Amino acid sequence: MRELKLTYLEKVQQETTKFLNTRIKHDFLKPDRELTLDLLVKEAEVLMAANSEVRQLADSGELRQIHDRYNAAKNRVETEYLAFREHLAKTLQVVEGKENEIYTQLQSLGFNNVKFQGEAGGVLDILGLSSGDSLFDNIAIVEGAIDNNHESSAQLSQIRDQLHAFVGVKAKIFAIDAKLKENFINYVAKNEEDVNYTREEFNALDASRQAYEQNFARREVGDSAKAEYDAFVGSLNEFHSTHGNDLIKDFQDYERSYNDRQSVYADYARGDTDEAMVAFRTDLLQHLAGSIVVKEHRQRYQKEQFDRFISSLQYNALYGKNQSLREFCRQYANMIEVLIEDSHNDRSPKIEANYDDFGEQTVRPLNATIFYYFFSADRSKRTIAQWFLAAARYPNERVRRAYMHFFA
Repeated sequence: MRELKLTYLEKVQQETTKFLNTRIKHDFLKPDRELTLDLLVKEAEVLMAANSEVRQLADSGELRQIHDRYNAAKNRVETEYLAFREHLAKTLQVVEGKENEIYTQLQSLGFNNVKFQGEAGGVLDILGLSSGDSLFDNIAIVEGAIDNNHESSAQLSQIRDQLHAFVGVKAKIFAIDAKLKENFINYVAKNEEDVNYTREEFNALDASRQAYEQNFARREVGDSAKAEYDAFVGSLNEFHSTHGNDLIKDFQDYERSYNDRQSVYADYARGDTDEAMVAFRTDLLQHLAGSIVVKEHRQRYQKEQFDRFISSLQYNALYGKNQSLREFCRQYANMIEVLIEDSHNDRSPKIEANYDDFGEQTVRPLNATIFYYFFSADRSKRTIAQWFLAAARYPNERVRRAYMHFFA
């Protein structure tokens, strides 16, 4: 199904781009200024119903520049932000690897109740009696053994200092990550859904930061672990001061380009454009239904296309105006797959020209006649075939006329 999905997605994207560049640019966009699928649906609607100000921006090329700046800023933020967080994640992975080496030492000293990083939670976690991090729990075990005058107290004191230093390093990692996430909320997350999701991530990071900082503040870094602690923290501070500051500038640049783009469209959803804006979606769905032939579908040719058009009008996933046209295409391709599955039900044979007799798997004379008329070069015969089909399938007058209008 993956290959099929990609094929239909490519078809939907091609036809959507074709629709944009024939319907929207027809009188105010130059042919060499191709519209892209990075437009939001609501932006494409506005362009469809554009007034003279928007058309002037488009004709001068400034509108394309606004979108290019926004897309470049968006791609840069996504790439750099991911790379920054990957660096923090790898540092955290190194620290926890060193933790596990120490836990192996503890096992050799007879501490079989230590929990390694990456292991599933134990009984204490299930009962809610654990601190929530194996590092905190293992430090508590070591400190308890020292207080009880364990025979290896001197060695355990060095292990305690090392583990405590790792608490400080983790506190720094989560502090940097939480601060960056906060800036992401302020500058990049724009719609309510993104803000809420990102704020949940921030709250989790900030809670981890507080837990590590509070644990780390209990005592000073021990002499035996100070060099390693300073090396980790120094590297993190240097990375943050260079890449982190640059990334915040990218965030701010993204917000400027986002606001520039939003300002173009902010005042154009007025009464005289509402009808045209609604028509954009309907016209696009009609274009897609009439332009894409689904060979795997049991309902052939026009009937399959008309039924897909009706289904698309009722498909809620295609109603989101804040999604990009690229996401719109993906949802439409998914809809095609769902319709194919519903049609086949794992038992449908391939048929060539049978419009109605799926159950009987036969071609009635009427259908053969319609097939002949429809593929005749004579336009009048084609229209007769359309009326035959409409009358045979849709006895309701309103639906029959909608069918004829769809293929007019």
